[in-house]
Amino acid sequence: MAAVTSPPGSITPTQWGQILAKAWLDSEFASNLATLPTETVKGFLGIESGVNVDIFPLPPRPEDLTDEQLEAIKAGDRSYHVELTC
Repeated sequence: MAAVTSPPGSITPTQWGQILAKAWLDSEFASNLATLPTETVKGFLGIESGVNVDIFPLPPRPEDLTDEQLEAIKAGDRSYHVELTC
């Protein structure tokens, strides 16, 4: 599941990319994101407070991204651009 934060802008687009890449690569993380979204995002990003996460369906993984590219995105590589339509 993907997520929305409160307050807006407290998670950057790069961090959202990292969260999505991790969820697309790791089914256990995706499951945790669905059931405990706030705790999962905070733990992944190392955030202690100020974030509230509500879930909505995870967008499908782009077919043209390899596992290696997703690993790079997860690590914070900003050289990839992914258009998501929900």
